[in-house]
Amino acid sequence: MLSFATLACMVGATAAGSAITTHIKLNDGNQFPSINLGTCCGSKPAVGIPGWIGAGGFGIDTSIDYKDEADIATALKKIGTTRRSALYITTKITAGCGKPADCAADSSLAIASVKQSLKNLGTTYIDMILLHRPCQQSTQKCSIQPKLSNCTGPCPIAEPSNSNAALWAGLVQAKKAGLVKSIGVSNYNAAELAALPAPIPAINQCEMSIEGYDNVTLNYCQANGIVYESYGAMRGCPFNSSVVTAIANAPRPQSPPTGVSTAQVCLRWALQRGVAIAAGTGADAETAGAYAKENLGIFGFELTGSEMMQLNNLQLP
Repeated sequence: MLSFATLACMVGATAAGSAITTHIKLNDGNQFPSINLGTCCGSKPAVGIPGWIGAGGFGIDTSIDYKDEADIATALKKIGTTRRSALYITTKITAGCGKPADCAADSSLAIASVKQSLKNLGTTYIDMILLHRPCQQSTQKCSIQPKLSNCTGPCPIAEPSNSNAALWAGLVQAKKAGLVKSIGVSNYNAAELAALPAPIPAINQCEMSIEGYDNVTLNYCQANGIVYESYGAMRGCPFNSSVVTAIANAPRPQSPPTGVSTAQVCLRWALQRGVAIAAGTGADAETAGAYAKENLGIFGFELTGSEMMQLNNLQLP
């Protein structure tokens, strides 16, 4: 099994000249994994986690909504040799992804959710916890990139800014109590981020792929010290594009001996846009380990400026 130290050494050796590393520094001073194993949408912890840890991965992204926090705890326990300090666990509270009651303007809801996640995960602290989605009025779309999202709708709230502020205050309290090290949000657009009270979120996790992303919110986050994290990069990866295929096949001195895949091009594009990534490895035990190695292999090569421009131009209208 590759240790994180070994992976970091590999990154330093194979990505010379690149400023991208396995960690990103947050605005609260803590470090965040550049790529995390996403357990959403068909991924299974029992399948994905062994291969992820074995390939040198250490960041795990989940949510209380996914109903797999206990499965993650079980999978980590079965591995047996992984120290908690060598892992980075991100989870989310329901907020705007649940029923209207989850969007009540009550900070205690957030604290209670944090405590439930601690129990589910069998840990004494959580590295990062996010508000899963902003509470919104019923007339709004629930996703900032609805063309790629399978989300069905937000909670209908009369005064969503009050609810978002209260839930955010609950996460702030949870951090002060030492239950969580860093706090952030997910699926917030620029206006919703600006409406939150201090402190500024450390992370904003949003759907982002070559085919679809909210450039306004991305720019807002990067201008205000908020790390933008992509999910859904594979859902919007144009695998059959001749542009992506040509870039994957292009010779490059720092490429790994096995070459670069189209999936790696899509993930590396996100890294070079200055964002972190949450990506799954599927539910097939026969391929999850290989996908984990493939995902972590994006530190071993670099896209040129011209290639980045070509990929940026593939965004859907």
